[in-house]
Amino acid sequence: MLMNLLVELRTISYSGCIAQMRFFFLLGTAECLLLAAIAHDQFMAICHPFCYVLAMNRRVCGCLVAGSWLGGVIVALIQTALIAKVPFCGSSAIKHLTKRGKTIFASRLAKLVRRALN
Repeated sequence: MLMNLLVELRTISYSGCIAQMRFFFLLGTAECLLLAAIAHDQFMAICHPFCYVLAMNRRVCGCLVAGSWLGGVIVALIQTALIAKVPFCGSSAIKHLTKRGKTIFASRLAKLVRRALN
């Protein structure tokens, strides 16, 4: 992705896209799980200050960190495996430009809402 910012031809291969998605999912999930581990640590420190030293030792903290990374790997593998099974046929250009003042997504969404209300 960073390479595409420097060159004029902004294309990415299918395998490059899958790899980029896998790292995005891995790091995003690991970050969320690490924040949950930090929240648990803070909860233990505030609500149970006398048990904190016993409950949150090095082993528990290491397990929380390892579990968050392992969870990130598992989620990334599952999500990219499911996305890789989707057939990508037709044009590879993403239609995100405006069309008569509205975006294509907004006009399609408005049609779906009208159909659902009728």
